[in-house]
Amino acid sequence: MRIICTYCSAAKDPDKGEVPAHKRYISARIDYVRKLADEQRVSFFVLSGQYGLVGRNESVPLYDHLLLESEVCELAEKVKEQLIASGVEQVDYYTRSYDDANLMLYMRTIEDACKSCDVVFEFHTLDENKNPQDWKHIAESAADAGQTLMVDRTQGERLFEGLLRQFPEDGMVYYERANALKRMGEFELAKNDYSVAKGLFPLERWKREAQAGIQGIIEELAEGGTISEARRRINNIDTIKDGLNKNRVLSVLDQAITDPVGVANEIRKFGEMVLVGIMEDENIKEDEIAKDQARQNPKVNMFNIIRHLSRKKVIPRFVVGQLDAIREIGNYGSHPNYPLGPSDTYVSITALVALLEWRNVGRRS
Repeated sequence: MRIICTYCSAAKDPDKGEVPAHKRYISARIDYVRKLADEQRVSFFVLSGQYGLVGRNESVPLYDHLLLESEVCELAEKVKEQLIASGVEQVDYYTRSYDDANLMLYMRTIEDACKSCDVVFEFHTLDENKNPQDWKHIAESAADAGQTLMVDRTQGERLFEGLLRQFPEDGMVYYERANALKRMGEFELAKNDYSVAKGLFPLERWKREAQAGIQGIIEELAEGGTISEARRRINNIDTIKDGLNKNRVLSVLDQAITDPVGVANEIRKFGEMVLVGIMEDENIKEDEIAKDQARQNPKVNMFNIIRHLSRKKVIPRFVVGQLDAIREIGNYGSHPNYPLGPSDTYVSITALVALLEWRNVGRRS
């Protein structure tokens, strides 16, 4: 069978439950491509950086994940399996631009997946003839500007200035800027934008979301400001190594209160990525670690790698402590019956920040 597909959107319905994909993603582009699929009577899918191919009626939880370069191969393999399982013979993929590096990662993913299982791949440049006043177009543009703001503040501010000139009375622009500022630790600015958004939103549902944003900031500060301080320190790191994306790390921190288990698991993955980067820098192979550990445990895992790097004096003792905290809390997070709470996650967050500063600010000694 043939399918029509486009990439996901940063703008999403904020409902905390499971929502069908065609409602979860707020995007005039996605609506446009879905209509093309309806007209041609073929199945429609969204390419998610986290879940791979998502059908129009498939339930999707609320998430925030920008696909990273380091994740393309793994995601392409997942999409390949989805294509085979669905009996797909051709994919018509619709994208906006080839100049956007982030969009190119999505296109590479679906193209590589198709090639690996002999599925015909056709790409199309979109000409949506979109209405710039469409609320979904405004929401998607604002969410994209928010992602840019977290990576490049100057460019992000320019994008929001342009949106506010066009749509000065649209609460969604302020709401998405508030979301980005909150993740950056700019709490007073975020609270102001949430307040403006609340006043501009015509629907009670979105007014409640803006108020929830304000309340979230109040609760976070009441917890002692651990997350805000972590955001501040991460934002002070110019470039994060080892395939980690600053935007992604900040997005994970944003879930610390509502999803401590998920955050613990994600931070463990970040720790593993840092270890891989250290091994690559030192030209250390896994088989060398396995040989070194053979008398104790032949399995190469995070624990063994940390011990090996410590004995070789590649990492100092305080870094061993940070990595062990990340590893152990992540282990607890993988067991659903363990009552992991936000305070547990804060330990993992603090350890991650110290690790990233050591790794990326030249504190190796």
